[in-house]
Amino acid sequence: MDTFNIKVLYNGHTYEFEPVFTSSAYTYRFVVMLDDREIYFEPDEERQLRAVSSPGSDLTTKQVELVKLIGAELQKVFDL
Repeated sequence: MDTFNIKVLYNGHTYEFEPVFTSSAYTYRFVVMLDDREIYFEPDEERQLRAVSSPGSDLTTKQVELVKLIGAELQKVFDL
């Protein structure tokens, strides 16, 4: 597993996350901890990253916005 840091800006505050890169036979994903929840970023059919969280885990508006920003940053950093 490989880790690195990314920073995102939300409502004037900088948040830092440490995605963990994992790969398997045909795919890969990034795992990000967001307020004690694991959010998985994995490629969809069009090779864009989609975010997946545990079923039944409702996210706050702030968390949803952070997930969007994290996904965009991962796309940008890895030119996916």
